[in-house]
Amino acid sequence: MNKHLPAIITFLILIVILTFPLTFKITTYIPGFFSADEVYAPLWEAWRVRYSLHNGLPIEETKLMAYPFGVDIYKGKPIGYLWIFINFSLAILTTPVLTYNLQVIFSLFLTAFFTYLLVYYLTKVRLVGVLSGIILGFSPYMFVRSWQHLAEMYHWVLPLFLLAVFKLKDKDALRTRILFIISFVLTSINFTDTFFASIILGVLLICLLRNW
Repeated sequence: MNKHLPAIITFLILIVILTFPLTFKITTYIPGFFSADEVYAPLWEAWRVRYSLHNGLPIEETKLMAYPFGVDIYKGKPIGYLWIFINFSLAILTTPVLTYNLQVIFSLFLTAFFTYLLVYYLTKVRLVGVLSGIILGFSPYMFVRSWQHLAEMYHWVLPLFLLAVFKLKDKDALRTRILFIISFVLTSINFTDTFFASIILGVLLICLLRNW
C-alpha cells in the first residue's frame, strides 16, 4: 500500500480543493448550487429513516406523505439494495448532512483510486494511473451527480470490477476469484454498473467459448 500512498495523498488533496469548503464544514454544508432542490430528497430520506426507527415506524413506507394513505418509498423503483443499506447505516449512525457528505467524498475518492489501480495495473505507469484517476474521479459528471443524484456517484464499482476481470484473466487464483465475485456483487449498488458489468461478462463468455 505504501507504493500507492502518493496517489492517495494526491486524490485527498484534490478532494479538499475541489469541494472547498465542504471538507471543513462537513456537518453543516452540502454540495449544490442556488437552484438545486433534488439534494433535499436524500437529506429528508436520511432524516426519515432515523425518525422511523426511533419511533417504531416502518422504514419501507411512510405516512408523512400522502396522509392517511402513505407512500411505499421503494416499490417499483430501480434502487440498489446495497446503496439502501449503506444509506440506512449512515443515516442511523450520523446526521442527514453528514450521511450525504460522506457518500460524496468517499465516492470521489474511491472512483479516482480504483481507476488509478486499474490503469496502473494495465500500464505499469503510476503517473498514467494517477491522471486517469483524476480524469474519471473528478469529472464534471461526478460533481453534477453530487449536487442532485447521490446514488449515481457510485461508479467506483465498475473500475474495481474491471480490475478484478483483468487480474482473473492473468492469474486464476482463489483470491482473484473472490475479488471478482465481490466486485460483481458490489455493482448492484448502482444498477447502471450492473448492466455494464453484465455486458463485460457476456463479452468474456464469448471470448472463452471462442478459445474453447
